[in-house]
Amino acid sequence: FHTIKFAHSLLLRSDIPVSTIFNSILSPTFSMISQNFDDFKEFRLPFYSLITVVINHHFDFLMEMKMNDLDDFIHILMYGTSHPMSSISQLSLKLLSSFVKNIKDTPRFEEVFTQYCVEIVKLAFSILSDLFLKSDFEEIAALIKSIFSYQEEIPKFVPEIVEGLVSILPMVNPSDLVELVKSLIDCGSYLEGMRILLKDFTIQLGQFISANKEMAGTADSESISILIR
Repeated sequence: FHTIKFAHSLLLRSDIPVSTIFNSILSPTFSMISQNFDDFKEFRLPFYSLITVVINHHFDFLMEMKMNDLDDFIHILMYGTSHPMSSISQLSLKLLSSFVKNIKDTPRFEEVFTQYCVEIVKLAFSILSDLFLKSDFEEIAALIKSIFSYQEEIPKFVPEIVEGLVSILPMVNPSDLVELVKSLIDCGSYLEGMRILLKDFTIQLGQFISANKEMAGTADSESISILIR
């Protein structure tokens, strides 16, 4: 715990290579805390705070990673989005949004965006489809906006995005998903329009799920209302 805090200070103030801290602290710590959501709880928030420093102050280091290593880093963030502690799930969503925004002016933009665009959209909608999710609607909307703000690039991925959404939302008519994706593209970086679309979709999704008792469990309309407040 204290080592993570010390590493946080080093990343902010010293010339120690980020790779040294990443390899000696970040990777082993994630291996330790990713076994389950219950053990080593005191490490989790400091760990993701350390990740925040890497994204906000050492993004060049991430862009120098081999794709396999970068893939591990992205999945650290994705793992955090499903954490039962809302402080961690919300922070992880914000970090994913920051990552997507920060790749824009890097030499590897096309490579990295192509690699993760569809996967991140699927993740965001998977979270939206969970009526008991701990994350905040605003963080999810911001993450989706960060992807769909890339107006020149995103249309190329529409077929893959729709295919991915169909796989995780089989209760929704595929044509409705096509229209949703097109509408999100039309919104671009207009967050309020995107929020309205996603709120409407979430309410409709709750109705679909509630109509199917096996999928609904104990979910009800109150869960939806809490989600989109």
